[in-house]
Amino acid sequence: MSGRVRVYGHALGHSSFTQVTDGFRAALTALDELAGFVPLDFYDEEAEYSGGGAPISVNTGMPSGVGLASALGHEHRLLMLAPNSDRIPAAMRKFLLQNATGLLTPTTWAREVLDRVFAGELPVWTVPHGLRGSHVVDPAARVSEYNTAKRFYVLHMTSTNSERKGTRLLLDAWRGFEQLQPYAELTVVCRYEGFAELKERVQDDGLKRVHVLASDGMDRRAVFEMFSRHHVVCQPSRAEGFGLVPLEAKAAGLPVVMTGCTGHADHVAEGATVVVETGEDAPSDDMPGARTPELTANAIGKALDEALQGYPALQEAALKKAADIQRRWSWENTTGAAMRDIIEEVSK
Repeated sequence: MSGRVRVYGHALGHSSFTQVTDGFRAALTALDELAGFVPLDFYDEEAEYSGGGAPISVNTGMPSGVGLASALGHEHRLLMLAPNSDRIPAAMRKFLLQNATGLLTPTTWAREVLDRVFAGELPVWTVPHGLRGSHVVDPAARVSEYNTAKRFYVLHMTSTNSERKGTRLLLDAWRGFEQLQPYAELTVVCRYEGFAELKERVQDDGLKRVHVLASDGMDRRAVFEMFSRHHVVCQPSRAEGFGLVPLEAKAAGLPVVMTGCTGHADHVAEGATVVVETGEDAPSDDMPGARTPELTANAIGKALDEALQGYPALQEAALKKAADIQRRWSWENTTGAAMRDIIEEVSK
């Protein structure tokens, strides 16, 4: 079979903060004669797959099948898939076997999941997200403020209030942390649909130094401005498709508190990181039948305290690693290089 290669996906994990779709398209620019990128829409979380091009639940991390099923000619159809649990719905598996040439996934963990699910019936390639146009923020102001006033600003960014992302457990941990650390403040940036719920939760819990912001309309410049105003990024997710927010933070010279499981595992070892301990796989409350590593508020609180107590050395390590992380995880060295090889292989 010959012809153009079509890559289907939606923001490679539908991040609200990083404009990933544009970056992925840019990575394919040099291959424009051969490859095309087709974004697919995500539907409401309550939507269910029922065949015939109906939508897939966003909780599975899957886009709708409409664009995939309507492709014309003998094109190679590669679908970007970023599972955030060990489960893929049976109906989705059947649909992909009928319509896809192969699957692209952003982490080694996700590839292991898909290899088990498809058992060799569909080829699976790992294509890391990579960084696009990152830069190191000036740490002078925040480091000085930490040293003189002992201020400690923590940033958490999430695209959903789902239990697996760790936001609720972070707020549970923060209740005790802010009592012990009166100069610590937490900023939670979330998508607009979860804004009211989180705001109400913070008020009901009596959290005095937690600020909730909506991410809608936030571009890359705004993300870097957020980085420059905080000491640490905290992303305690136990089910992450990749973990682009903490990677971008480390590339900007900002230390990160994060888990080392699922998609985070591919870059947790880059340094400047305090790892939140996770336990054995346990049922995921918002993904029936799926299992993800167990996470506790106590583990998050311990990691935050470790970051605070060792912050000067942690910040120094982050600044030293930033340039190396930018080079190693650039679009050219990750997504671009991988896609060139994959497209050459499938288009023979």
